[in-house]
Amino acid sequence: MEFIDFLRQMDRVCKNSDHCQNCPLKQFPCNDDIASIARNVDDQTLREMEDVVKEWNKKHPAKTRKEVFLQEFPNAFLQDDTISICPKCLDKDYKPNGGCASTGCGGCRFDYWSKEVWE
Repeated sequence: MEFIDFLRQMDRVCKNSDHCQNCPLKQFPCNDDIASIARNVDDQTLREMEDVVKEWNKKHPAKTRKEVFLQEFPNAFLQDDTISICPKCLDKDYKPNGGCASTGCGGCRFDYWSKEVWE
């Protein structure tokens, strides 16, 4: 697992663990602080933490905006397996990176609808 993926997935574990109460990493000295992990945990423990995070994420896959939207609107029109609705029609504050002209509609919609959402 790449370091960035590990951090993002560990963050998902933390955000979904009710302030460490139900955290599968509770046995490890993480204290919801990546700096304390780097200072206080040996390599073997880090590998064990990584395994726990991987397993948790397999059981609790991240949902995307697309998946959540399709739960409510299962017959929404898809184009190239992406919801064909322009994000700006639903989110007045949405601004694609580089503006609409730089990404094109397909790229913009893909970026928006594939974004992970937190429950």
